[in-house]
Parts: sequence; structure tokens; C-alpha cells
Amino acid sequence: AFRAANFIAEALDSVCAQTFTDFEIIVVNDVSPDTEELERVLTRHRAGVTYLKRDCNGGPGAARNTGILAARGEYVALLDADDYWDTAFLAEQMAFFERHPEVSLVYSDASWFLDGSRAVVGTLMTQAPSLGEPTFERLIRQECTVGTSAVVVRREAIVNAGLFDPDIGNYSEDFDLYLRIAKSGARLAYQRKLLVHHRVHPESLSAESLQLQL
Repeated sequence: AFRAANFIAEALDSVCAQTFTDFEIIVVNDVSPDTEELERVLTRHRAGVTYLKRDCNGGPGAARNTGILAARGEYVALLDADDYWDTAFLAEQMAFFERHPEVSLVYSDASWFLDGSRAVVGTLMTQAPSLGEPTFERLIRQECTVGTSAVVVRREAIVNAGLFDPDIGNYSEDFDLYLRIAKSGARLAYQRKLLVHHRVHPESLSAESLQLQL
């Protein structure tokens, strides 16, 4: 969570509303400048949330590593504080693992919507459709694109790949990790079901990423 006080309540509400209920919630405060307001927002969720505060701002990769290392479960689902899940997200992803136990990471389709208007800008599978199995080579050739808030991954696969590299900038630390997971021999997969929603607002990385694509 970094400058997340305005949005994190909806993200947490979407987690608490999941039809799959065997999970823990970890919120990592990456030395956010709105910590006081963030903690007020978290008050109604604190009974069900493990709240961690970092000593120094390290960016998304370092913050995610803090949560992953604290996690107790076999699987990790990554959710940015300004995104939210459909209620069936975890159920659909965990059902996929049951059908495909050989897979270490699965991601779904995701939409981008404009904050305030809720106008959908596009979806991951229409703007960057995944073609074939997400291998190292296909990730490099951008034939498969992984949406981070749409990911559920075996914790062991992340740890074996070396976690996120905190020295990489905000735009590619997730891509770098998925490449290393794929290169390690772990299998990646996807579902075309639309289960995740990214909020685009002036301070979001989604907004900057869309500008870079344009």
C-alpha cells in the first residue's frame, strides 16, 4: 500500500466477499505518505488483516516480498491496493489448480476502468491476448502478458525463483519475476474469464503504463 487510502477499502471488500474463504489477508504499508488515513480505513478490517509496516520505501517489489515471506499459505494472490476482484476470483483460480496440478501460476483476464466513471478502457485479453502456453519464450515475445492482480501462484515457485527483484523499477519487476519462474521450469497458465478490475487514476501505475503503451 502506497498512497492507497482512497482505494484500499474496495480492494479489501472484494477479498472479504470471495466465495472461496480459506485465505489470509496481508497488507504491507510501504512507508506510505497517507499512513494516518490508511490506518483509519483499515480499522474495520483489522481483525482479519495482518498489517505490516516497512521501515523504508522499497517500491512494489520489496513490498510484495515482505508480504510473501510473511505468508503462511501454499498459494499467493497478488492484489494492488487500487484494484479489486470479482467475488469468484479465488474460487475460479483454485478450481483451475485442482484441474491442473502441474501448473504453478495461473492468471485471468482483467479490465481497466477509469476511476469515477467506471468506463472500461479495455481488457488484458483483448489488448494483449495470450496465445499458447505462457513459456519463457512467449513471455519475451509478448505473446502472453500476465496481469499481476490477476495472478495466483504457488508460494514455493516465487521463493525458488528468488522473489521480486527490488532493484528493478516500478514497470517491470513483475515481468522479471514471471520470466524467472518460467525459466525455472515451472508451468504458467491462464483463464480467459474476466475476474479482475484495474482502476486507472492519475497516480496509478496503470495510468502511466497505458500512456507508455500509447
